[in-house]
Amino acid sequence: MELKNSYIFLSKEPASQQSEQKLSDMMMKFFPTLILQNEANLSVYKGFLNDAHITVSIRQSPIGDYCDVSALHHYQNESVKCLEEINRTIMSEKNEFRQKYIPVISFDSVSEYYCNRIHPKLNELDRRLRQLMFHIYTSHFGADYIQSDSFDELLQKMRLNADPEQNAAEKHSIETIRYAIKTLRKFNTKTSHCNFFYEKKFIQCSDLIGEMIQTVDKAIDWIDLNSEKEHTENYYDTLKSYTDHVQNLTQEIQAIGNDLFEIDQIS
Repeated sequence: MELKNSYIFLSKEPASQQSEQKLSDMMMKFFPTLILQNEANLSVYKGFLNDAHITVSIRQSPIGDYCDVSALHHYQNESVKCLEEINRTIMSEKNEFRQKYIPVISFDSVSEYYCNRIHPKLNELDRRLRQLMFHIYTSHFGADYIQSDSFDELLQKMRLNADPEQNAAEKHSIETIRYAIKTLRKFNTKTSHCNFFYEKKFIQCSDLIGEMIQTVDKAIDWIDLNSEKEHTENYYDTLKSYTDHVQNLTQEIQAIGNDLFEIDQIS
């Protein structure tokens, strides 16, 4: 499958002081298999990288150099790996690309690939969290949950039940799950807008989501197992340990989401 990244290279040098070295020279230096295909207004170079066919098209303008980089491989993930390696080279602070140019990523197939892969996982986690919320609500409030008009009303009823420590534990658990759902939906929105999202962040996020799903599933099974038993202090401590773990994992995913707004951060 062929995938493409597009860039705009803005020169850091004033027009009167620009060196003779062109963007195409740098491309051929860092990717030596590239061969010039024509010398028209649009310069096209073709070559290989990691068994993928790569094509680099460069168009010069008074504003900057417009560059399209495509990778073609039978397997989509191999095309992604190829583009990500090229992207990492171009955006590295240590090479000539960043010394001479300000590279702007205008179209990013790599991020699109990883965003599309993370969405189903986030949606599954959202459904599991809502399931856990329903189990907590019905376990703690029974029919009051259905008959209440708002979360605040449930909290008022909670204060009329049990002792203060149990009320605090229940409130903490419920608010933690609500926080997780809200935070993860914001993260999903960020990836829907195709912020820069690469393999390292994808793997970290995927592992965290998998761990959270396992924790939520254990919590649901544990609540079901204890639904007919008297809720002792140990019950609330155990529930809090599950929701504390969910909270910690949510914060780690939130930190990854914050990084998605760093426009030139390449993992």
